[in-house]
Amino acid sequence: MGRKTKFYLGYESNGVFKPLSILDNNLRLIGDSLTDLIEYTTLFDNEMQLRTAIKNGPTNCDIPYSSRIVYLAETKNPNYPYRIPLGLDHICYSLSKSLLDPNIQKQYFRDNKFDIDLFSQLYMASIFSKSSIGDLSNFYTEEDKKNFSPRIVIERFKEHRNEIANGNNYIFTLMDGVYNEVRHANEVGEEKYEYDLDRLDLDYLINRLYDNLTIKKDKKNNFKHDPDTGMYLRDEKIVGYITIMISKNMEDKYKKYAESMEEMAMNEPAVDMIQETNDVYRDVEGHDEEFLTKEDFERFKGDEESQELAESQGYIVRKSGL
Repeated sequence: MGRKTKFYLGYESNGVFKPLSILDNNLRLIGDSLTDLIEYTTLFDNEMQLRTAIKNGPTNCDIPYSSRIVYLAETKNPNYPYRIPLGLDHICYSLSKSLLDPNIQKQYFRDNKFDIDLFSQLYMASIFSKSSIGDLSNFYTEEDKKNFSPRIVIERFKEHRNEIANGNNYIFTLMDGVYNEVRHANEVGEEKYEYDLDRLDLDYLINRLYDNLTIKKDKKNNFKHDPDTGMYLRDEKIVGYITIMISKNMEDKYKKYAESMEEMAMNEPAVDMIQETNDVYRDVEGHDEEFLTKEDFERFKGDEESQELAESQGYIVRKSGL
């Protein structure tokens, strides 16, 4: 598919992308593959640490305070020489370091095999990696550009794949198989899908797709191996795409979980109050013992004689939490 795409760590300020040439502490230039950049950013826990390292590093790069740090991919368009990979405004930090491991990536897809958003992102990554982005962009409508999403990319690709360079690559047959199966599972419901004895083996389909998508091939289309380690040789670009994609997916899931926990915590006091003012239970002797409400306790508070009278009549004065 032509020359290798170069990637940079840079920043975006006022709609302009600026790539940076960064030296590490050993005075070596950070590589221009996407995995090189991710390996560098995962040395840091957060954006503040990364900014400080870049600013105080050997090259003393200064990043405007109001800008955002981004990964950048080089393009062939002189008017827009850089783009954000997959359109994902996300940087991988130390918690995402293990995601560069192909085995962990493959496992994540299997563990989240019903996440249609995740597999939509994977489909888009496949298109960006294995076909011509330039050809595909010719078919975007103005409305598409305003509402750009993986769904739009997939729809336009399917409509015009015969007009797009490498659009009929076998990898998209594998991708369609997985994507359609995930959509089917979502349509019928996960539980019903799991009990369907005629369903396809989605785990197997995911494994086959992942390996064919990431492992380099020789001229006979056989998987390549590293002669020194015997391990498969992986496409650094697609592995990098997937690392960013999974890291962003994990972050989104965590934010959603945190928001739901926060919402539950905000509602708990109201639930506790309702339960507190209506709690009645039956003791072992078979008669009802009722808890006094907060208002009842306020009337008794400070009046030991009234409290003793209430307790003698079978009430339990609840003081905790009032």
